[in-house]
Amino acid sequence: RVKVKILNVRGLGGDSERALGTDPFCTCEILGKAHAKTFLMWNFASDVHHFAEGDSLVFTLWHQDLKRSDALGKGALSSAQILSGFSGEVALQGSR
Repeated sequence: RVKVKILNVRGLGGDSERALGTDPFCTCEILGKAHAKTFLMWNFASDVHHFAEGDSLVFTLWHQDLKRSDALGKGALSSAQILSGFSGEVALQGSR
């Protein structure tokens, strides 16, 4: 397992609540292991179980309103980045 901490999100065009109408949230999953998905809260460390050397973590930023959740973008970290103690920003692809 590895410990992941998401501090915040930026670049959404104003503060997240005003820009999206609600707070965005983030999920973290191990690529290829659908059962290993974690919902992350801002500025809170969470364990991602079942992580093994060679795995990659995929982060998806979501916007949720009363009707549905929409993916705003995805980013990933390789096993090498994670095992070396990555600390920094993860660029999202496909973000608004």
